[in-house]
Amino acid sequence: MDSGDNIGGGTSGSTYVPYASTINNFVGGGGGLFSQANGYQWLTALLPAVTVTVDQNSGLALTPAGNAAFPGLTDSDLSAGPWHNWFNGFSPIPTLATGTGNGEIRSVIIGGTGGSITDPGGTVPEPASLALLGIGMAGLVAMRRRKTA
Repeated sequence: MDSGDNIGGGTSGSTYVPYASTINNFVGGGGGLFSQANGYQWLTALLPAVTVTVDQNSGLALTPAGNAAFPGLTDSDLSAGPWHNWFNGFSPIPTLATGTGNGEIRSVIIGGTGGSITDPGGTVPEPASLALLGIGMAGLVAMRRRKTA
């Protein structure tokens, strides 16, 4: 998911908000969010307190949580390319990989919470379900009128 500066056809804004539940399940089920080359404006819709800070560096290190989430992945696998941003304000989501930027350790990959990261709210019934409910209600009203007539 790129916000458009690096990959043509990328997205920004609230494009992924309808998929909050799916992204929540992915990250909560052990997946991760990697900070790519530009800020994700849509991310704050899913994680309101998160910030993405621009930084450019190379070299990443898996944390113990990262080793558990991505068995077989090595630090050298992650360090094959640069990283550009880091996350802040994402608690209680664990940090899966860190990088050193401006002399400080930064959270570059987050996720693998094993639980919910967002509260996407209640589900909205599909239009077909609403239509069936309406037909059923109309049938009940018709039956009631028929009995009283």
